[in-house]
Amino acid sequence: MDAPNCAAIGEPIAQNVEARGMMGAAGSVKGWMIDHRLIKLQNGCPAGPAQWGAAQGHAAAPIQTTTGMSDLAGWEWGLFVVGPNGELVRQIDGKALHEIEDEIDAPEKVAAAHEVAAPATPNGGGVTAAELMAMELPDPQWIVRSLIVAGLTILAGAPKVGKSWAALQTALAVTRGASVFDHFAVDPSEVLYIALEDNDRRMKRRLKKLLGDKPAPQGLHFEWQWPRLDNDGFDALRDWLDAHPQVKLVIIDTVQRLRGPVNGRGNAYQEDYAWFGELQRFALERGIAIVGVHHLRKSLGLDGDVLDQVSGSVGVSGAADTVILLRRSRAQPDGTLFITGRDVEEAELSIRFDRDTAQWSVLGDAAAVRMSEERKEVIDLLKSEGRPMTIKEIALSLDGKEDNIKRLLYRMKKDGELVAQMNSARRAMFDIPRGDPSGSN
Repeated sequence: MDAPNCAAIGEPIAQNVEARGMMGAAGSVKGWMIDHRLIKLQNGCPAGPAQWGAAQGHAAAPIQTTTGMSDLAGWEWGLFVVGPNGELVRQIDGKALHEIEDEIDAPEKVAAAHEVAAPATPNGGGVTAAELMAMELPDPQWIVRSLIVAGLTILAGAPKVGKSWAALQTALAVTRGASVFDHFAVDPSEVLYIALEDNDRRMKRRLKKLLGDKPAPQGLHFEWQWPRLDNDGFDALRDWLDAHPQVKLVIIDTVQRLRGPVNGRGNAYQEDYAWFGELQRFALERGIAIVGVHHLRKSLGLDGDVLDQVSGSVGVSGAADTVILLRRSRAQPDGTLFITGRDVEEAELSIRFDRDTAQWSVLGDAAAVRMSEERKEVIDLLKSEGRPMTIKEIALSLDGKEDNIKRLLYRMKKDGELVAQMNSARRAMFDIPRGDPSGSN
């Protein structure tokens, strides 16, 4: 029986093979995208790379159970070098990405060998505004919507403020497909949690408190030790992720534990930016999000830029794609979550920690919550005094600045929460509407 006429390497896959179930980009090598693909042979012919892989002893591995897919008979999945038009240029299953870097030619050489157009940008790498506006670009790869995107996120907070609880709560929510902090939607995936300041006993206790009677997810992986990134740590992480392609979120608690010693004689900004920048590039190349749990400065210095509170130089926050600051006063359940970054909208949210469940939950916009609390303080004061009060009296009673209290009182009057009248000295006296049920004693 004659062998079927199979496609040549580099032929667009649409002509020879069905493809579905994109598993998410795994990185890039020498300008080529590396991607997980589901493939199905047609008429006895594999796609070009599958034919090539079989000849070289690197045939695609059998597919495993994949959420949301059915009728997978005859389908296989593998890791491929993908060309600019979606063609599968080469299969690379069975090897880590860094192991094949020397074996893959640059796009131009492969294109010449297989008559595949190499990826290129207009004008030798540059682009005009009109060309840029005409491009169809993918949306950011979100892990937690409006909070964590592919790349490097720094989650910073003071010691014992609850940032590790927040990180673990996030990891559980992403693996279970639940919202983070009862506010942020997630794109579910498996998670690697590198808990360098914890052990199995302590983590089990925390999981038990967070989960309650819910079952523990299979997709949350823990590691208690990891080599420093300057001492084979990147290679270890690369190999681990190659073996666990469903993981799209890595949490490092704390990220400083993976950093080598700093001699202190160099430029702090350059050293911080270079180290955290390398971690950020690794995350982008892998198409994953890395969340580095980090500390705040001992002296907060609230008069400056809020990002100055992150421990280290501004090179830390400068290298990160997203910075999240978790702040809470000691012995107080309520705090703030400040968010800023390249793909997220800057926001400051009011957040509350429930000690009974160890869960953080967003209360709303921090400014609106603060305003609501200030208004409640004014109403409670007037209720307790049982009489109209001047602006100065209210400011003294609430330890507030008179100008700020004045603006607040007139806003409350405009909103119908207070009434005002002039006393004999022509000073405004404020009170709650005594005829209103909310003002009754």
